[in-house]
Amino acid sequence: NNVKQWFKKLKKTAKYVELTGNMAPLGSSLNLILTGNPGTGKTTTARLIAKYLHAFGILASNTFTEVNALALKGSYVGQTAPLVQQTVRDSIGGCLFIDEAYALVTNSPDGKGDSFSQEVVRTLLTEVENHRSDLLVIMAGYEGPMELLLNSDPGLQSRFSSRLHLIDYNSYEIAQIAEHVATKVKNYKFDINNNLTKDLGLLIEKKYGDKIHQNNGRLGVNLIERATEKLASRIIDLQENMSTNNMNHEDIMAVHDMFIIDDFMDDSPNINSNHSGNGNVSGSGSNADYEEARIKRREQRLNNNEDKSLYCQVIPPSGSNSNSKS
Repeated sequence: NNVKQWFKKLKKTAKYVELTGNMAPLGSSLNLILTGNPGTGKTTTARLIAKYLHAFGILASNTFTEVNALALKGSYVGQTAPLVQQTVRDSIGGCLFIDEAYALVTNSPDGKGDSFSQEVVRTLLTEVENHRSDLLVIMAGYEGPMELLLNSDPGLQSRFSSRLHLIDYNSYEIAQIAEHVATKVKNYKFDINNNLTKDLGLLIEKKYGDKIHQNNGRLGVNLIERATEKLASRIIDLQENMSTNNMNHEDIMAVHDMFIIDDFMDDSPNINSNHSGNGNVSGSGSNADYEEARIKRREQRLNNNEDKSLYCQVIPPSGSNSNSKS
C-alpha cells in the first residue's frame, strides 16, 4: 500500500543521511502534505513519521506540536506573524503538525483566504525555508480542499512537494480496528472461536459499506462503544435468568467481558457524518456541527498528550496483506 511504500522510501533516505551526514537527499521530505478522508489516521500517521525521523537522528527532538490552522491567525494587524514564528520556535527540532490547513482558504471567494490567512502562509513559508534541516512540517486535511490551499500560493507548491494520501479502510479492516479497540484499549474479549472479526466485517459491509468513507477507523470505535452497552444488557439478562439458561455465576463471569456478534446486530451507531464542503465526503449535518465535533476530538487528543489509542497504527489500508500499517 502507499503508506508502507512511502515509509520504505523514507527509511532508505534516513539511513543514507545517518550514514553520510548529508541531508540533501531529504529535500522536501521534511515538508509534507498529508491527506485523507475522516478517520484514516492523519494525526496518527504524522506522529509515526515524526517518531521515525527522530529515531534515525534526523529530528533532534520528539516534540510534536499540533495546531489548527485557524489558530495561527491573529485577531488584529501585526499579531499573525509573531504567532506563527513562536509556534515554529516551539517546534524546532521536532514536528509541527498543522491540522485542517485548508481552513485558511476554504471560505474565501478568491480561494486565497483573507489578509490574516495570507500572512500565515507567507510567514510559514519563510520559517520553513529558514529551518529546512531542523523542523518537520506536516499540513493535513482533505484532499480536495488541500489542493485549493496549495494553489493559493506558488511557494506552497514548491516547498511542500512531498505528498502522502491515506486511502479508505475496507469493512474487514474496520472490524480489525474494532477488535483492537475492544481487546487492547478497553480490555474486553472478542469471540474468536466463532470468527467474530470476520462476521463483523461482513456486517459492516452490509450495513455501513456506503458510509465508510465518512468515518473509516472512527466507525470501528463507535461500534465498540455501542456494543459495550449491548454486552452489559445481555450479561444482566443472562444473570437474571440463570436457571432458565442453565447457567451459574461462574458461567456468567466467564463470558461477562466477551463480545459476540449479537452485540453488534441491532442499534446502529451514529455514523451519519456531518462533513461537508471538503470535496471528499458528504453528509446531512451542518458545518457548525462538524467543526464542533472536530474541536472536541482535537481537545481529547491534546488532553491525552500522546497516542495512547493509536487505533489505526496496526491496521493496514486496503490491498495490504500485512497486519501492520507502518
